Amino acid sequence: MTFRPIICIDFDGVLHSYTSGWLGADVAADPPVTGAIEWLRALVEGGEVEPVVYSSRSQQEGGILCMQEWLIKHGMAAAMADSIKFPERKPAAFLTIDDRAICFEGVFPSVATMKAFKPWNKQEQPDTRCVELKQVHRVLVDAHIAFDSHVLGHAANALRRHCPEVGGEELVIPEIKVTKEPT
Repeated sequence: MTFRPIICIDFDGVLHSYTSGWLGADVAADPPVTGAIEWLRALVEGGEVEPVVYSSRSQQEGGILCMQEWLIKHGMAAAMADSIKFPERKPAAFLTIDDRAICFEGVFPSVATMKAFKPWNKQEQPDTRCVELKQVHRVLVDAHIAFDSHVLGHAANALRRHCPEVGGEELVIPEIKVTKEPT
């Protein structure tokens, strides 16, 4: 048998969207995080890793059955859900995927950092329109795609109008001179 690294996957906040908060070990009332079932199914079918679902529910009465039934309710075949391990104790995993963790990179976090921690779904999400406008503006500037500063000016004005948090200093409108090559 080929070694398959264990990927320990948290349930609440990773698979289960957990928008209602804790309602008991045997209650998972919310829908999946977008793409969660498809991703887990692909891990199982791919066979390269061994996905294992472990949660604070795992040691509580009804917790494991709740998670298994939830997977089936949300589109996973019963046989596949049965093939996934749901240990009662945290396994020795190659990798853990959890919404409530700080990746240790050799520097210990301060108490303030730990107290300020927010899982991904509780963090303030940036306005994607602003991110996209910034990207378009940067591409125009970097690639000199705009044939005059007028086009860049429109991009910068759109950013200022829709994304007031963007400072004017970030909105470079270089002078671009276009010369027509002799024919």
